[in-house]
Amino acid sequence: MQYLLENYSQDPDIKCLVDSRELYFIPVVNPDGYFYNQLVVPGGGGLWRLNLRNNADGSVGVDLNRNYGYYWGYDENGSSSVPGAQTYRGSAPFSEPETEAVKDFCNQHHFISALSYHSYGNLLLYPFGYDTLFCEDDSLFRELSNLLTEANQYRAGPPSAILYRTNGSSNDWLYGDTSLKSKIYSWSPEVGAERTFWPAAAAIIPNCIATLEMNWRHAKFSGSLLEVEWQKLYQKSKKDSLVFEIRVTNLGLSSDSLKIIIMSDQDFVSPSSINLFIDKLSNKSFTFTLPVSSSTPYNFSFPVEMLVEASNCFQYSETLEVSLSAPVGNDNIPENEKFIVKQKGKLLELDELVSNNLVIIYNSFGQRVFMFKGKQTIDCTYFKTWCLFYNKSRIWKRKSQAFVISE
Repeated sequence: MQYLLENYSQDPDIKCLVDSRELYFIPVVNPDGYFYNQLVVPGGGGLWRLNLRNNADGSVGVDLNRNYGYYWGYDENGSSSVPGAQTYRGSAPFSEPETEAVKDFCNQHHFISALSYHSYGNLLLYPFGYDTLFCEDDSLFRELSNLLTEANQYRAGPPSAILYRTNGSSNDWLYGDTSLKSKIYSWSPEVGAERTFWPAAAAIIPNCIATLEMNWRHAKFSGSLLEVEWQKLYQKSKKDSLVFEIRVTNLGLSSDSLKIIIMSDQDFVSPSSINLFIDKLSNKSFTFTLPVSSSTPYNFSFPVEMLVEASNCFQYSETLEVSLSAPVGNDNIPENEKFIVKQKGKLLELDELVSNNLVIIYNSFGQRVFMFKGKQTIDCTYFKTWCLFYNKSRIWKRKSQAFVISE
């Protein structure tokens, strides 16, 4: 929170994030336990994890992370029914004012994701904890957890897999209980390697720095989190356009609208744009046609820029150098009555068109450079265009194919 406030007016990415998200911070969920550690071990090292509830038997404290209502009291393994135990879950679900306050706060808002911070262990926990079950979004949790822990290398997984079973936890309730709220994708970072619930003051800043990128990425993918890449570029048979295939991936938990613009600083290229919608946690490939003037010189390299703008102030740009290739003329085709010109296309289609047929490749001088039957891998690094031919002969069960390639 301090980092966002200090850098809001200086960093456009932070300003974009704050302006396009609703971020809520609960500084402390267990203020009594926090104060008790501070009072008893002011220099750090305290291990008090409960609140200060006076229980009926005279013991003190309830483990708040065993007091949430989803599978509360599931068994004695993930929590304890015995007052005074370190994992005592309380007398009933949400019996404690602290957990009830969190429940009411979540039910009053439409939260998409949450981080519930704990200590310690340098771990990142996600549902479920009450049993050795994978939740229905386990693959998503795995993918997003890898993104969250890329910088700090926290070990990620369900509690039963990397720590121990817990029932009545905040993670399980935030994600699993949808009776009065929508599903909340929740993680619990277990911060620090100090093996204490109350670390020394010297560890506070290093621990905060270790989780800064995690917080940043979590806030980003609670909305849309877009990745854009060129997929294919090819030239139509006529010298009037270039065709681009672009892939957009949304790693975020919210859908988004975006506009893609393709343009060039050359007068013979006309800009092209399209408005798109992409759902959460999805990817799409789009095809764009960029009109090109007939006066465009062949084999002239020029820049083409792709600009992507999304509703959440996301912007992305990339520049690609392209050129138009000269067509292969019929005078370059070897004289062979078995072949007729059928179509022209891009070299990237080669693998899709080759089956169990005889394939012959000629260069632009009509010289045969390669021949094979069936699918094979060909190094076409230096080839730009090709022509596809079909065999006229009827004696073949499958038609032969030949490709004339311009170098």
